[in-house]
Amino acid sequence: LISEYIAGVTAGSAMPAVNFDIVSKIQICFPMDMDEQLKITNYLDQIDKYLLLKDNKLSSLENLKKALMNDLLSGKVRVKV
Repeated sequence: LISEYIAGVTAGSAMPAVNFDIVSKIQICFPMDMDEQLKITNYLDQIDKYLLLKDNKLSSLENLKKALMNDLLSGKVRVKV
């Protein structure tokens, strides 16, 4: 939503720019209660950690696949048919 608004009001064609007046008019809602803010922050941190773990697992599996494919295609590992 915010990025769409900014894209609609940016000035310039080759290098779009946003000035302070445009940014200062953007209203952002957030909870006033600090405990609620902390709960939201902790929840988002947990999601970030989960996504990082999944990304690392995916990278590990992709590397394993590349290594196995290399072993099979190079003839290092023989497959009985």
